Amino acid sequence: MDVEGRKIDSEDAARQEGGGGEQPQLEGNQQQQKEKQSEQSQHLLGQQQAAEKGQEAINVLAQEKQAERQSEQDPGRQQPSAVDNRDTPAEETKAGEAGEGQGDKAMEQKELNEEGQQKPVRQEEAGVIKDTAQQDLEETAANLQKMRGKRPRMCEHDRKFSQCKECGGPKVCEHNRQKRLCRDCGGTGVCEHNRERRFCKECKGSGICEHNRHRSLCKDCKGAGICEHERRRSRCKDCKGSSICMHDRERRRCKDCKGSGICEHGREQRFCKECKGSGICEHNRVKRICKECGGSGICEHNRERSRCKECKGSAICEHNRQKSQCKDCRGSGICEHNRERRRCKECGGSDICVHNRQKSHCKDCKGKCICEHNRVKRFCKDCKGSGICEHNQRRSRCKDCKGPGICEHNRERQFCKECKGSAICDHSRIRRFCKECKGEA
Repeated sequence: MDVEGRKIDSEDAARQEGGGGEQPQLEGNQQQQKEKQSEQSQHLLGQQQAAEKGQEAINVLAQEKQAERQSEQDPGRQQPSAVDNRDTPAEETKAGEAGEGQGDKAMEQKELNEEGQQKPVRQEEAGVIKDTAQQDLEETAANLQKMRGKRPRMCEHDRKFSQCKECGGPKVCEHNRQKRLCRDCGGTGVCEHNRERRFCKECKGSGICEHNRHRSLCKDCKGAGICEHERRRSRCKDCKGSSICMHDRERRRCKDCKGSGICEHGREQRFCKECKGSGICEHNRVKRICKECGGSGICEHNRERSRCKECKGSAICEHNRQKSQCKDCRGSGICEHNRERRRCKECGGSDICVHNRQKSHCKDCKGKCICEHNRVKRFCKDCKGSGICEHNQRRSRCKDCKGPGICEHNRERQFCKECKGSAICDHSRIRRFCKECKGEA
């Protein structure tokens, strides 16, 4: 009996010990459940606050939109700012109940609102779709699309397809020009004076400045097409303009490059008489320097403006000579033999014919300066050439007219010994009649 009683007591003690171990485990599970519930409640509270902030942002945007519409309808009326009224005491109390961290954020929000600054609210925090803001963005995008227009279609030649002549774009006419600028088609961009409307001075086009020049090419207006050297940027050799070729000339006027302005006769097409270029007048001369036509290149002294010494033309140098033919300036028209290149026989100049004479003055070649009387036209008395004065003598050698060939000693300058004229040799005789000079030769 004693043994059985002891067994029963030991079993009861073991049960009591087992029950004591299960109780702490239950308490730990309950504590974990409480922590999970608190986390869920905080998460729900955070979502609720984020939703309230999102709703608040939507309300602010709606108020601003309404204020803009009202201001458009009634510009004189001022609407209260939605930023100043968006924080209410109820919202501040809700933010204060969210905990210490949320309370600090609410205080920062309150301070920003008092200063009149709007705190940006992220869409991720709001957790809702801002329909009004999305609508505004779509309207703005649509307006930008209208302003920008569609991107032009580019062809394989890197031009607008509609204006490409090689591709035959829809804006290119049958004359291989832009339709609106084609005179034969009567394009909308051509005025009644048969010019491009925007560059027509008589129509006062938009491209004409107050100085009656092309605005982009006006030096006084400092147009975009004028470089720092006071020249057209595209034609400036110092700037290496886009129109300058590898031979340091204008590409369209370069014979070596076979420019677009060079005709089949090897001349500038506009100045070619055989091609009847646009720069040739009815008198078969260059239009701008034709005196009878009153060309734009003729000055008040009835000379070419660029070559007029009195007008100080652009082609006159500091030595009062033509710049290209000045030996002191080493002009482009002077060769290595110190002569005019075109008239130099050793250089084979362009004005030298097969008979080794000046082409224009050669009687065998019937040069353009030879008249029907087989004389030089300007020195022909029968033709009343320009070199014959009213005294029926050569103007340059006329003492009564005091021509440039007469020196201060009232003699022909070339034959004056005191002036050491070009026809006087070292022996103080006329060179062609000097026997000593012939013997030396």
